[in-house]
Amino acid sequence: MNQSTPTEPATGDQRAQWKAQIIRQIVDVRDEYNAAVIIVTHNLGVASYMSNKIVVMQNGMVVESGLREEIIGNPQHAYTKELLAAVPVVGGKRYYA
Repeated sequence: MNQSTPTEPATGDQRAQWKAQIIRQIVDVRDEYNAAVIIVTHNLGVASYMSNKIVVMQNGMVVESGLREEIIGNPQHAYTKELLAAVPVVGGKRYYA
């Protein structure tokens, strides 16, 4: 049997680790090549970690945009506030990078 092929489904912890590793690799490549990256996500914690500018869209329309610090620190639109409230809590804290 090929040892690199998993025989069991990935656990939630494994999936989270894989996602975190991919995110770190994208950030590393972005920084190394001074590249622009567009990330489409509902997780504003991830968007905040990866971006210096954030655009929030709802139903295909831009509802808020600005620098990461502005959007995370002083959200204006109700949908942005909902997305921020949905960022997972780890150890009693929400991480927005």
